[in-house]
Amino acid sequence: TTLMCLLFAVSACGGKEEYYEDLTEEYENEGFVGEDPKDTTPLTPSTKPDPKPNPIFDTDSGKTFKNLCSLANKQLISAKSLSASNEYVSGLVSLEYANNKVAFCALGDKQDNTNYLVKVTMNATFTSADDFISKMVSLDLASAATTYSVTSEIMSIYGEPQVNNKFHELKASAIEHFDETKFNSQCCYRADNSETNYFAFTYVGTDSKVYSSNEMILNMENNNLTFTS
Repeated sequence: TTLMCLLFAVSACGGKEEYYEDLTEEYENEGFVGEDPKDTTPLTPSTKPDPKPNPIFDTDSGKTFKNLCSLANKQLISAKSLSASNEYVSGLVSLEYANNKVAFCALGDKQDNTNYLVKVTMNATFTSADDFISKMVSLDLASAATTYSVTSEIMSIYGEPQVNNKFHELKASAIEHFDETKFNSQCCYRADNSETNYFAFTYVGTDSKVYSSNEMILNMENNNLTFTS
């Protein structure tokens, strides 16, 4: 149950994927900073109240979610020599649990004009899912890499509309127990110097169980979607 709650925390940082369209015209002025030249109304400070804290982050699953994001953030900072004081990771997209290993994928915000996916593997033995959660609640980030034999891979998030739409088209027939009416979250990525389209994917199935995969391969030529982890 706690692992299910942890994966549902993904929805706090994103929603169901939709078809991508060419948004060039709609967002042609997206980079403009300052007052709209057509609007002569002076800018005024925002008076919106601060958002209320999400109570999910006070639970063990919520604390685990934040600690896993922080662990991925440290791995990204180390790999890309980024500022140690910043939080670049915005959420998780998938998590695979086994007694002798836990691997998960996290979203890294844009750096060097690239959005990164951080795949973290904890090569350690956990007696149960609850044991994993309890250890992650009190995770010491300073020693985590050594304690849990952490390794990581940094990939580039790939946002080609044709690729994302093809995945959207195939997932209903290719993915077991997939239910398009329930929560699902996807992210396409590529390893350096690779043309292979990988997807990290989490979804709630027709049997109401939560499924999550760190790595699927989409073959555009053969219209084929293959689980590789």
